[in-house]
Amino acid sequence: MKRAVPKLLACLLLLAPACAREEPPQNAVVILVDTLRADALDRAETPVLDALGARGDRVERAWSSGTWTAPSLVSLFTGMHVREHGWDYGFRGKRRNRRTAFPLIPEVPTLGRVLRRAGFETTGIFASRILAWELGFERGFARWRRSVDHNIPRLVREEVASWRPGERHFLYVHLMGPHQPLRPSAEAAARWEITEALDAHPLGLSLHWARKLSPEAWFAGVDLYRRAYWAVVEDTDARIGEILEALGPHLDDSLVIVTSDHGEMLGEHFLFGHRRWLHEPLTRIPLIAAGAGPLPETLTLAAVPDLVTRTLGVEHPWPVRVDGEEPLVAQRQGGVALSPDGRFKAIWSRDGSLFDVYDLAHQPLETQSHPERASLLEAERRAFDERVPAGSISERGSRAGPEVEDALRELGYVQ
Repeated sequence: MKRAVPKLLACLLLLAPACAREEPPQNAVVILVDTLRADALDRAETPVLDALGARGDRVERAWSSGTWTAPSLVSLFTGMHVREHGWDYGFRGKRRNRRTAFPLIPEVPTLGRVLRRAGFETTGIFASRILAWELGFERGFARWRRSVDHNIPRLVREEVASWRPGERHFLYVHLMGPHQPLRPSAEAAARWEITEALDAHPLGLSLHWARKLSPEAWFAGVDLYRRAYWAVVEDTDARIGEILEALGPHLDDSLVIVTSDHGEMLGEHFLFGHRRWLHEPLTRIPLIAAGAGPLPETLTLAAVPDLVTRTLGVEHPWPVRVDGEEPLVAQRQGGVALSPDGRFKAIWSRDGSLFDVYDLAHQPLETQSHPERASLLEAERRAFDERVPAGSISERGSRAGPEVEDALRELGYVQ
């Protein structure tokens, strides 16, 4: 049974024109759903996001900049490819005295700072503990507050109630959504016929558990985990509806973007989670924008700052631009995935060797290699490396402590 869009939300979505405005929107709201792969919107019932896409536009093939939260969000806030900003660490970062340490993000203009200087009131409300590590994500935000997913619509409502006439606002909202551990609501679990607890299930981020399963248990677990993932996506869609309703009359005069930091492996290539891989279920994310006019067919997450400021009428020379004809590029701890057109994609290992080439139009799950395209994609990679300078991160100001270990453990990255 399809879930319906709440009547109030449906009315609000229909009020705004689908085309670009003569005047820029008054406000901007960026909603990022952690670990949301693009095909989730095809598999799960997402009436809110479907309605938002109908009101505005969606990118046919959008890519994350990295395949875990921290480096991808550095790209989201700085408008830079991972290669350029240089923040390319794994879950463990740098090991110092047996503790995890991460350096601060680069001292470059961030989306919050650019909009704050342009006169916007800036607020961030987030559920990910990673954003509370004081690595620099909070730069430019007058208010920066951590909560949990189910409380965030209420906090948005309280925030919007404080907006005064004539002010312009930028609101960043980060939901954990379908990030492990998966805890679907009772209603969503019933729709997807999930009758067992998932917190201790061996599938997910801990691959060494999954490898101990029998083939029968593996395939049963894959089916269960996927159904739980789609169920949580449906819960998250409803929560986004609550956030949009919390905007009230401001929804009609706001740029609204919904996207993700990366996707998730759900058994493809016999992999689960989002470790050091660059496969399409990880790199491809949804990107929906209402109030921005038509969107290109391909877009990288690093272009979102330019999309926001361009739509709001704020000038800033971001490194990655919406109209820059940039290739899709994702990076993970030295490994690189690149697609010049959204169709053919190459993945390079961290040592620089070519891992494989895929035709995403015919094998979207990368089941067949296309070595005949290798030389062309190698040339595209060289051109990208020549055009985009390689950044480096200063180790000074590196943050470390048990709170980082606690956060990684909460997210399932540390057993």
